Amino acid sequence: GIILLYSKENDKIIDYLNENNFPFVLVGKPYHSIDDITYIDNDNYSAARDVTNYLIDHGHRQIAFVGGDSSLLVTQNRLRGFQDSMQLNGLPVNEEEIIFTSFTRDGGRKAVDQLLELKELPTAIVVTDDVLALGIISVLSEHNISVPNNISIISFNNAIFAELANPPLTSVDINIYQLGNEAAKNIISKIEEPDGTEKSIIVPYKIVVRGTCVKNERLTLVSS
Repeated sequence: GIILLYSKENDKIIDYLNENNFPFVLVGKPYHSIDDITYIDNDNYSAARDVTNYLIDHGHRQIAFVGGDSSLLVTQNRLRGFQDSMQLNGLPVNEEEIIFTSFTRDGGRKAVDQLLELKELPTAIVVTDDVLALGIISVLSEHNISVPNNISIISFNNAIFAELANPPLTSVDINIYQLGNEAAKNIISKIEEPDGTEKSIIVPYKIVVRGTCVKNERLTLVSS
């Protein structure tokens, strides 16, 4: 059996496994029909809407989005949630503030370099991964741009180092343990009962508020 930890467009591995009736489960929502694949995932669309609304509730109006590979379904769902939240709140979505990059420090550098080319920096950033978020914070610091005093950042995954970061990272806890536990239980079940019914399991999430988000002081100053 195989546990796949990603879902992306036109994935030849999933096609091959399906064609050969090889037992597998997917951590992530399938790009193709969900009827013939067992998957375990969070509601990434709703989570992205929630984090964007959280920033909007804190007075942020110019918000950037930094995600990973644009072919990954998790990136697409989180982007869609971000865009819908912005639009439903009557806020513009600037295509120049939507950036796709790698989940590395170099990816963070690339994202910051693109943001610095804007006429005005956003007041907040939604980042789809903690490693990428820490890279962005580090590179912003090199430019004397403080998080959260100049830019607020909210991220995803709530990795163990998120709490240890400086400042501690506000992040969405996606219940990594439960995702892995459900994946393991279901791959064993598929091996033991190959003709069993496919399942879709949605694991809950929550926003863990720490030190990288503050109210937008720029908006406060303009309002006063």
